[in-house]
Amino acid sequence: MLFARARKREAEIPSSSLADIAFLLLIFFLVFTGIVVEEDS
Repeated sequence: MLFARARKREAEIPSSSLADIAFLLLIFFLVFTGIVVEEDS
């Protein structure tokens, strides 16, 4: 049965995409904190 094969497959996230997401989050937080500091002064 075709459905049985589809259920056995596990979802895997490539490590390269995790590195890209971490890098983008790092840039986002650096920019966000820079904006917050400028508003206070």
